[in-house]
Amino acid sequence: MKPFLNVIRSVALLALCGVFLGLMNPAAAQYRPGVTILRDHTKIELAANGSAVEWREYTRRIETASAVDRHGEARIPFIESMAQVEVLEAWTQTADGNRIDVKPDQIRTLSDNDGSERDFGDRKVKVIIFPAVANGAVLHYRTKTTEREQPFPGHYTFARYVSPHFRFEDIRVRIEYPAQVNLRFHMRGGFERLPVEQPTSSAAATTQVAEFRFRQDTAHPPEGGRVDLNDFAPGLLMSTFASHAEFAKAYHARAEPQAQATPEIRAQAADITRGLSTDRQKIQAIYQWVSRHIRYVYAHVGVGGWVPRPANQILETRWGDCKDHVTILEALLKAVGVDSSPALINSGESYTLPHVPVSNPLNHVITYVPSINAFLDSTAEFAPIGVLPFSIAGKPALNTATGEMLYTPASHPSRDRTHTRTVMRVKPDGSIEGKTTAELKGAHEYDSRINRANQRDREQAGLIDKMLSRFHETGTGEVEAPDPTDLSVPWALRSTFTLDPLVNVPGPSAMTIPVGVAPGDIREMLTDRPLANRRFQAACAASHLLEETEITFPRAVRVQRVPPATRYDSPALKYSATYRLTGNKVVVRREMTVNRERVTCDARDDAAWRAFLPVLQRDLRGQIFIQ
Repeated sequence: MKPFLNVIRSVALLALCGVFLGLMNPAAAQYRPGVTILRDHTKIELAANGSAVEWREYTRRIETASAVDRHGEARIPFIESMAQVEVLEAWTQTADGNRIDVKPDQIRTLSDNDGSERDFGDRKVKVIIFPAVANGAVLHYRTKTTEREQPFPGHYTFARYVSPHFRFEDIRVRIEYPAQVNLRFHMRGGFERLPVEQPTSSAAATTQVAEFRFRQDTAHPPEGGRVDLNDFAPGLLMSTFASHAEFAKAYHARAEPQAQATPEIRAQAADITRGLSTDRQKIQAIYQWVSRHIRYVYAHVGVGGWVPRPANQILETRWGDCKDHVTILEALLKAVGVDSSPALINSGESYTLPHVPVSNPLNHVITYVPSINAFLDSTAEFAPIGVLPFSIAGKPALNTATGEMLYTPASHPSRDRTHTRTVMRVKPDGSIEGKTTAELKGAHEYDSRINRANQRDREQAGLIDKMLSRFHETGTGEVEAPDPTDLSVPWALRSTFTLDPLVNVPGPSAMTIPVGVAPGDIREMLTDRPLANRRFQAACAASHLLEETEITFPRAVRVQRVPPATRYDSPALKYSATYRLTGNKVVVRREMTVNRERVTCDARDDAAWRAFLPVLQRDLRGQIFIQ
């Protein structure tokens, strides 16, 4: 994220630019995957109650020296209270054929909290630390995972997606399941179902067997901004759920009893909404109260990964994860006569739901309020009502009360926008004094509030230095902003600054348009370049940027020339820049609109940006000439 004190450059805009940034796009001919998966065999024994035992045999070969550190360990995640993982064997075969077994003390069980200091769940990871790992080594392990409990009793789901960035010589999945279990399968991208001999005699009446195979001989380089594997990659899915609606209602059956409007909840709701008359006012007040007063803490234990705690308990402790946030928000709204329901969604880079209902990619829960047709995410503490983080914008969401598939609003120029006004005065020594006001809306506002909150206690001089250095400017300044936690206040950042000389006074001399302590969103796009060859869809966003700058030069200076006007108009990208000279004052207006028909972008969007980029670069190189 790039700064207005790291507060203006929003995820929405960054993702938009991520479509064009070639973060990792080596030519396919130069790409060599770090490992080859030689064997990945899974056998599953499924019980009627949804519990399962899974055996997995996995063998990979290290193909590059750089892969030694990245792939010298194996990590098997599990939920400790619901499953047990046993490592049956593990070894390294060196390039010269020697086998070295992994010793017991080289197998560790660690907390799998991704480094979060607020993750107190029982997610664990079994780590196998292989010995003598070097280029050409083969690493192998066999495990047995016993799943004692499923989040939804009587149901089972399975999803395996294959990365396009590695070669896979032999993937097989075999499942044995009770004949009375209606297990649904979905294969894509080259997975094939094999003919298998079904059990005979008495076992035939009680057991079914299905087996699948996959092979991938080619591997493609990673690409910046790529969507998640579950949106496009080869995969095998299994589920006992007949539909997404059934899956959603199974969640609702477990979550709804926790959202009771108890006397304590009703008293809290009455206190929050005292003096408010309309439902919308009450919804906004309750939403903001939950956002500010229920601290986000991930404390999933067992089925707690899917089942929230009771609303009363959440109120008492004043903390909880996304499910808990939704539950207490639902209970408080219920107390004032407003219906709401949990909505299951992905908070990441996935924009579709699979054909067969499985838990992946549904990794987040938000609130849907039908009376105002709005989604609320109270874990997004700094998102005003009606604003969603980019990570959950434009995505399918399952209304758990009805089973209906809804869609969150996608980013749009009318909602996700910034308007920056800067007034500068060039002093006789060439230094510049200026003031900027930046108004931000939508996802830009959300990210700006977050970052401003994170930087309230930090020393500003260093932040200002870092900000100015983006465009090779130096100087001093400061930024003022409202309380980022007060979502009822319109969001605007105001800065004052002094820049060291950017132009030789007296002339002759010339300078490009300074940015100062302002967002500089348009100028930051100057070096954004599209990928040479995009293979995979990428997350992208829409946005509207308006930057108005007024520069007054000293009386002794004569402005000889300003850049010519620029205009570019295509279905997805619109840009205009005008430069008006009145006496010694130059008024600059730059406006850019990025519109999207889809929430993901592809090679066509790269081509559109490639056509536009020279126009933008030429305009931003334009100079004011003085004498």
